[in-house]
Amino acid sequence: MSTILKILVWIKSYVYIPLFALVSILAWVLFSRRGSPLASTALELEAIRAGLEAKRLEAERGTYEAFLAVRETHRKALAGLDEEQRKKADALINAPEKLARFLVRAGSTRR
Repeated sequence: MSTILKILVWIKSYVYIPLFALVSILAWVLFSRRGSPLASTALELEAIRAGLEAKRLEAERGTYEAFLAVRETHRKALAGLDEEQRKKADALINAPEKLARFLVRAGSTRR
């Protein structure tokens, strides 16, 4: 019984160092290919701003008018979409906020 207790105390005391090293290496391997964290944060902020603008337009003009305004604003990103992504964008006709975020993210992958 005391051996099991000693093992549990050792694990509780020393597991954090190798666990931290393992998680750090795993995170580095997984996220090193996706660009800098600053760039992905900037992209997400841009997507949030586009969504907020679409929500504001929806409150002012209505859903369909906001949808048309979002399509006009993100015309370049919409032109670069493939067929599957264009179907997703067309399916978001009742959600201008989601459409704006989708187009910002899709447009960034086409650059």
